[in-house]
Amino acid sequence: MTTSKDAPQTSANGKSAADAAIADAKLTNGKNAPAPTPEVLKGSGNVGKVPAPSAKPKRDRAARKDWLFGTTIRGRLLRAVLPTLLIPLGLVSGLAIYDIRKTAQDGQLAQQKELALLLAEDFAAELKGTEKALEVLTVTPTIQNAARAGAQKAQADGLVQKADAELEQQFATTKLIAPNQALNDFLGQVAEIEGFAEVFFTDRNGYNVAYSRPTSDFVQDDEGWWDEGKNKGLFLDSPEFDESTGSVNVDIVQAIVEPGSGNFLGVMKAGLPIGSFAVVEALGAVAEEAGLSGTEVIQVVDTVTGIPISTISPEGVVDTQAAVGGESLVELTRLMLSEIRDPNFEVAQVVEDVRRKFPAIKKFNLAPFFDVSGERELVADFEFGDKEYAISAVPGTNWVAVASVDLAEFQGAGNDLLIQIGVVSGLLAVAATGLLLLFARQLARPVDSLALAAQKVAAGDLDVKASEQGTIET
Repeated sequence: MTTSKDAPQTSANGKSAADAAIADAKLTNGKNAPAPTPEVLKGSGNVGKVPAPSAKPKRDRAARKDWLFGTTIRGRLLRAVLPTLLIPLGLVSGLAIYDIRKTAQDGQLAQQKELALLLAEDFAAELKGTEKALEVLTVTPTIQNAARAGAQKAQADGLVQKADAELEQQFATTKLIAPNQALNDFLGQVAEIEGFAEVFFTDRNGYNVAYSRPTSDFVQDDEGWWDEGKNKGLFLDSPEFDESTGSVNVDIVQAIVEPGSGNFLGVMKAGLPIGSFAVVEALGAVAEEAGLSGTEVIQVVDTVTGIPISTISPEGVVDTQAAVGGESLVELTRLMLSEIRDPNFEVAQVVEDVRRKFPAIKKFNLAPFFDVSGERELVADFEFGDKEYAISAVPGTNWVAVASVDLAEFQGAGNDLLIQIGVVSGLLAVAATGLLLLFARQLARPVDSLALAAQKVAAGDLDVKASEQGTIET
């Protein structure tokens, strides 16, 4: 059969000339054996084609996993050394985070207690000063003589035999038993100096003798405050709205007593607006300097009525009629205050009563103390609802100073510093891991090189030589 001109030439054994040339090249023992030429490969269909370089095999996932955690020197070194670095670092970081958070919370709670105690003591001191001023006023000859004259006129005119309704009608115009403008002006000056909304006094029968501004009634002996003042000598009433002054006042009531004989002559009452306490402005500045947060509030609350006497926030003095914590907290403070002043008081009993009546309360701590007058008072702190509270009683009153902060903010105290510690700990962990990986790689490289050389020798390459590298030990 005649072969075509362009058909590939074959040798006697049936192989093409190109195949024979490639085989001859493979059999050539020298290193500089020439590669088959394009002419030789012409019949193979590979003319002009350059063999592609072999791609470097990629390390698959299993190989990488074995490299890190397998039986290699690297893997064993990482498993042995890495935990000894990261576990202590994690423990130290955890302890530091716990300690910082606890220190921050303890510091914030201590600040709350300090502010509550400071507010209570300063309120008590200002009230004492006001009460002393009123006491001095009641013993002045002008007041004592006017009270005696009023009682004498009432007796002479037979007023004590008349009904209160009749007397109110009779004195509806002036509301005074014997109008005295000079005395009224004097009381007006006292009210302006002391910051009273009003000040007035009665005779022994409870009839008005003089006032700084007209009162709503002429007869006062049917009022509870009048009886308290007569019987106790000094009485601090709960705050309430006064129609005659148009403000919420705290009434300070003082009996008018004859210095020598102690005879009861009448009762004087001064209405102090709850916003007029000078201590509030001063403590507002103190609270601002203390760095109150957005949810921290300190407040003085009357436990009888639940009316706030004053409220201080990070913005300063706030005008509000809502007690922090609502009626539940008012009831809780009322219970604590009544039991703490019981002659048979016991701390364990108070704690038991509070926890029984208010099961939602947590971390309740009570610390009773005695004020300068010998009256037992309290400082307490606890979690209730969604807030953390610190409470201190205002000595000599039914008031308590309450410092509060949202529980979320209290529990998150020190978070800024904790974030910094977390970032530093993370960076240290990454750096330690990176250094260990580098160390493991350098330590294992000579052994890996020797193992590779051994594999080549086993495959028949007797010309391979392992290079010297690493330390003397490796």
